[in-house]
Amino acid sequence: MIRNIIGIFFFNSIVVFSQISPQSKKITQKYFQDPDIVMKTPGILKKRGYTNYEDLINFLDKHKKSNPSFFKYNFIGESQKGKKVPLIDISNNSKKRKIKVWIQGGLHGDEPASTECVLYFIDQLMTNNLFLLENIHFQIIPMANIDGYLKFDRYAANGLDLNRDQTKLEIKESLFLKASFSKFSPHVALDMHEYTSYRRDFVNFGSFGVTNPNDVMFLYSGNLNVPKEIRNMTENIFVKNAKKKLEELNYRSHDYFSSTKVKNEIQFKQGSIHSRSSATSYALSNCIASLIEIRGKQIGKTSFKRRINSGYTVIMSYVNDSYDNYYKLLEFFDVQNNVIGDSVVVVSSPKNIVQDIDMIDVASTDMIKINLKTMNALESSPKLSRKSPTAYLIKKTNFKIIQKLKILGLKIDSLSKSQELNVESFKVIKYDKKDFKYEGADIQTVNTILNPEIKQFNKGDYIIYTDQKKINLAVEVLEPEALNSFVYFSIIKTNPNQIIPIYRYYEKNKLF
Repeated sequence: MIRNIIGIFFFNSIVVFSQISPQSKKITQKYFQDPDIVMKTPGILKKRGYTNYEDLINFLDKHKKSNPSFFKYNFIGESQKGKKVPLIDISNNSKKRKIKVWIQGGLHGDEPASTECVLYFIDQLMTNNLFLLENIHFQIIPMANIDGYLKFDRYAANGLDLNRDQTKLEIKESLFLKASFSKFSPHVALDMHEYTSYRRDFVNFGSFGVTNPNDVMFLYSGNLNVPKEIRNMTENIFVKNAKKKLEELNYRSHDYFSSTKVKNEIQFKQGSIHSRSSATSYALSNCIASLIEIRGKQIGKTSFKRRINSGYTVIMSYVNDSYDNYYKLLEFFDVQNNVIGDSVVVVSSPKNIVQDIDMIDVASTDMIKINLKTMNALESSPKLSRKSPTAYLIKKTNFKIIQKLKILGLKIDSLSKSQELNVESFKVIKYDKKDFKYEGADIQTVNTILNPEIKQFNKGDYIIYTDQKKINLAVEVLEPEALNSFVYFSIIKTNPNQIIPIYRYYEKNKLF
């Protein structure tokens, strides 16, 4: 009973006093000492607080003045509170084809090291590593969620999570962030975050609770519509090498996991398949993508230099791998961008495993092992698959859907004349509308059957061919049963026995 009371007080205190670190000096000194490194980013130079908007713009202007031929930035949109969001473009402007690397920080406003490690990378790139521009073109967003960042809040100004909006695209900032990402169409993408190392569920382990010891956790996609070759390269080259670099610094790392309760039993979830967040959404656009979780959320400025350096180490590892594998990557993506599978996976499930996970016992400060059931999304298996169509057809009256597909980077064609076509339609045979909202959206789940039919289509109706680079993003949003689809989020509203206004076309000849 005493343990539970202490645990409840301990974890509630983290939420209420977000700037007060719950991490003891003993744990900090034993495991998370700051490195002896000179850093000149705004948040480090301050004794209190973090990089604010004025600091950010001054930092960018300084580098723009020092390196006008390499360093540029422009504003890609305004936040809900009217703050202009900068996108930095760093390139040597030669005509040589480059590996395009996208780096993003600050999508959650209460994760300051995510922005600061990106600024530290920029500073080091412009002062010590300009040779990287021979092979790499960078686009960087250091503070994606400015409104949230300035009030130290995870969410955008309307209370919604920008990293749960990568496919439904209902938040103002999501529209211009995703449009910029799609226009750049990177080969490699990193989204920097911080994670909570003292979770409420962790009070149930150890003497009086445990804390996650990993300086960095890697979230990359197990989604089966991400080509296997991309998943393998992400894990076996980029993630593997970054883990080695961290280990050389005596920093700990692990594939990302979080705790959840299943029938009152604590289990872990590892990896991700959901395109509503960046790691999978980026990967589905045919990209080496990772969401990097730095240990540090809710511990104030404790170990701040270490947190910045751990994020910077990962960024540099991915960048060096991109530079060193220049020819291999270009050849690899030239092939991948023209590959389409024979089938698409609409629904998949993670593999249930049991594993030992290292934790720090808060009371003793010893490293202990916890044996836990884990739902591992990195080893998912298909539950519902369908033959890949030649194209999806959508009536021109559904313009909102088409706008979202364009923001996701899909190429959209249209019929030049009215005609009858052999297609398959989705008929809803099972329907459930949830009695709760998810991130502002009404949730619908459906089962459908495919009905062959001859249907009249009109001039101007839309065609989304499947022989294009980002088609797997279209699969995620257009197949009704998918857990990030337009139907799931009620962007397309439906009911039992209705036909969903998306049609599959199989004939090989191009439409006109």
